[in-house]
Amino acid sequence: MLGALPLSKQLLKSSLKPLPSPLQQDTIAIQPHTRQFVIGPRCVEPSVSGIDYSWQTISLGPNLWLSHCPHLKVEACRDADGQPWWVLGLAISSWNVGDTPSAAIARTSTAEVPALYPYWAGRWVLISADQLHLDASGLLGCFYGRDADQQVWVSSSPALLANLVLSGTDRTIDPRSLVYEQGISWFPPPRSRFLTLK
Repeated sequence: MLGALPLSKQLLKSSLKPLPSPLQQDTIAIQPHTRQFVIGPRCVEPSVSGIDYSWQTISLGPNLWLSHCPHLKVEACRDADGQPWWVLGLAISSWNVGDTPSAAIARTSTAEVPALYPYWAGRWVLISADQLHLDASGLLGCFYGRDADQQVWVSSSPALLANLVLSGTDRTIDPRSLVYEQGISWFPPPRSRFLTLK
């Protein structure tokens, strides 16, 4: 019996193949502003903002554009009245298993769409040409600011938004120092590290 033990270990060892590391599966190269978005009066230009050239743009209405990283899930749909909506990020219906937020929106009038999302889980933002709604915890945060022409811009990245709307004099940084793993090491909403962005 003891002589068979090394043979079984050899068979076991030869039949096992190393599994890829979880870090090697479905990884995205680290890029600034990955899975982020910007909504504003014009498309975001990569050369100006520091974003990747693979970003995609969608017209939300007259003089209103959504620019987003291609790794951010964006799902377009229309409500029962024909109003277009976009779900950014991951939204999962917790009320009706198997029903997607887009399918629920398609059956619902424009006025009633906001009544749907209290039953959604996940990290998402729901937008239309004139509305923006966050998930209950604001996990896909939204910061906003005005450019020199007083045009409103919204982004999930305060750093990207600062590149787009703040001039040198507006870039006042909150003087408080954050220390990693000591107390709160982030700026709690509705603040950002830039005093003029909310």
